[in-house]
Amino acid sequence: MVERKTLTGVGNAFDFQNLSILTGRIYKLYVYADNSTANNSVISIYLNHDTTATNYYSQLVEGIDAVPGAARANNASCGYLGASSSIVAEYTILRSPDGYCFVFASTSVLRGAGVYYDLYCVSKTSAETNITRIEFTSQENMKAGATATLYAMP
Repeated sequence: MVERKTLTGVGNAFDFQNLSILTGRIYKLYVYADNSTANNSVISIYLNHDTTATNYYSQLVEGIDAVPGAARANNASCGYLGASSSIVAEYTILRSPDGYCFVFASTSVLRGAGVYYDLYCVSKTSAETNITRIEFTSQENMKAGATATLYAMP
């Protein structure tokens, strides 16, 4: 394990710094969070403190109850946290040999009696020499107790 972060109050981000994908090769990030608001929230993941949405591509394949769907966007969207709902998510972060960074996400959201299951692929639009920082953000605040755990895989 590299680091575990837990929100002690409401908050909208987990920030992992001083990393090096060159030694870890692959990072795994596990997140559990509850939305503390009555508003829907998009979750994004940013690499190396690059928070410019247009520097990312995001592809989504979703299952909402029995209804499938798909979407593509020019942003770092990698999850959806519905109003007053919970998310359990697994993220795999890696850098390809040619320097392009990818995030593969598997997320599950329980919202009332409905279950959302989404798969995301987020990529940077340009190559990076390393991944030294991973920021997980939510548009709306997550409740105290939300947890993010980062592992490095050989």
